[in-house]
Amino acid sequence: MKDAEQLKWQRMEEAIKDQIISGQWRCGEKIPSYEGLGKLFGVSQITVRQVIANLKQQNYLISRERQGVFVCEKPPFRSRIGIAMANELRQVKFWREMAHSLHLAASKRGCELVIYENLQHEPAARERLLNDLKRRLLGGLYVTFREETADELFPQWRVEPDIPKFTFEPYHPPYPNQVVLKLGSNLLIRRGVEYLHGQNCRRIAYFGNHGAERLLPEYQKQIKAFNLESPPEWQLFFMMEIKEMAAKTANLLLQLPVERRPQAFFVSDDNLTLPVLQGVIEAGVKVPRDLVILSHCNWPEPQSNLLPVKYLGYNLADVAERSLDALNRYYEDGIALVDQRFGALFEEELLSARTVRQDNLYQVTV
Repeated sequence: MKDAEQLKWQRMEEAIKDQIISGQWRCGEKIPSYEGLGKLFGVSQITVRQVIANLKQQNYLISRERQGVFVCEKPPFRSRIGIAMANELRQVKFWREMAHSLHLAASKRGCELVIYENLQHEPAARERLLNDLKRRLLGGLYVTFREETADELFPQWRVEPDIPKFTFEPYHPPYPNQVVLKLGSNLLIRRGVEYLHGQNCRRIAYFGNHGAERLLPEYQKQIKAFNLESPPEWQLFFMMEIKEMAAKTANLLLQLPVERRPQAFFVSDDNLTLPVLQGVIEAGVKVPRDLVILSHCNWPEPQSNLLPVKYLGYNLADVAERSLDALNRYYEDGIALVDQRFGALFEEELLSARTVRQDNLYQVTV
């Protein structure tokens, strides 16, 4: 195809997608005839047929025998969402569970979740994502990596407005069309320390993920506010590659004399929960009589019952449902996307929560 003709073809394809995404040509609506499209865009019938064929292949258009060409009922921007992972999905428990919740919520809506993983290490994976974005084959993208990683891998996202991007932390400056899903990490810390104080636990050891030290100031603040004890050597962080060290550390802490050892373990990352429980079992300490264990979790994933553990965490099913509802309103009704907040819940609160609908917004009321 000659350069001039190819340019016309590309412009026409983008223009038709603009018409559909903007709602000027609505889903299920018949589009102009081949002849009408040729006149509208000033192109030959050969170009029209090539563009229509491409858009059919991408599920933007569909032909109906003896009726004409119609916009698909669910074109890609209404039927496909993506989740972008810097590493392999299996490596981080939180993102596995987030992807699972998104898959379930998307399936309920007749949509597909497309997983783009290992983007930091595989150029082909990055090219696949960029190609899908360029061809507008996604309606929204969940970005799981930190701001500095995003800038390294996809610097163009800073200046190129395209589809809505959901992130789990704010970026400075924000992306065009960025929505922050704010998980209340500080609230989780506050509620956790408050709970342990209510259980008459004065001496507390803290187990966290190396890389999440940003939560430590809030933890120290709450320990001081409740007049509790958590010496620096009990504020512990572990790399996920060697998280088994948490078991040995938990065991060692429980070898201290009863009057000096921790009365509670606060596990702020559920990747460490099982190793910590293994250490407690090896130490032979009775739970919760001699030790209270509070652990972060991600609802609604089933939790371990090796020992009695109090769980506090985020309802990822709610995160998926509310964000996809907002995305649907954005495309269906033109309602602007805004940041969303999610609090940490204990299991009994999750079970007793009532989900109510107000002004088409899901709110969880305890």
